[in-house]
Amino acid sequence: MLSVVLPVLTEEPALVDTLAALVPGVAEGMVRDVVVVTGAPSKLTERIADSGGCVLLEASGDRAELVRIGLARARSTVGMVLEPGLVPAGDWIAETADFLEGPEAERRVAVFSLALRGGLAASLRAGLVNAAASIGRVDPRLGRVGRVALLGGKAPVTRLSSPVLDRRGRR
Repeated sequence: MLSVVLPVLTEEPALVDTLAALVPGVAEGMVRDVVVVTGAPSKLTERIADSGGCVLLEASGDRAELVRIGLARARSTVGMVLEPGLVPAGDWIAETADFLEGPEAERRVAVFSLALRGGLAASLRAGLVNAAASIGRVDPRLGRVGRVALLGGKAPVTRLSSPVLDRRGRR
């Protein structure tokens, strides 16, 4: 079972999409808890986190600091970091479980592949983000899965074939 950390900077409405996508992971026993970390929680963020049964933490700092604080509060030794609005798709639950149970998980983290959709320009940008991940330059839009101790650092990366959909800005 893994802990999910969602660092919220300004993407409050998109948080709903991500939480909804995690429900099957909860039902399958993959997701243990969700930690939402934000600088100054608005009433909307408080309602969303409360409705989703999430832990809500208030912290100051940039995205990396919010992630660090969220990981420190994680209840599991394995975790996932997702930006609000990112929606894991495909067979992400089984693929994540396979990665976490394999030998690579002791020294590597996994990232999803950004879905190629939304027209030529968006597909080209997604392709570049995915290609950069292949050489170790991981964009936050890909999410991260692995041992909590490795998620905050510069661990080597394995790409999962399951896509992540970027739903930010669609409201």
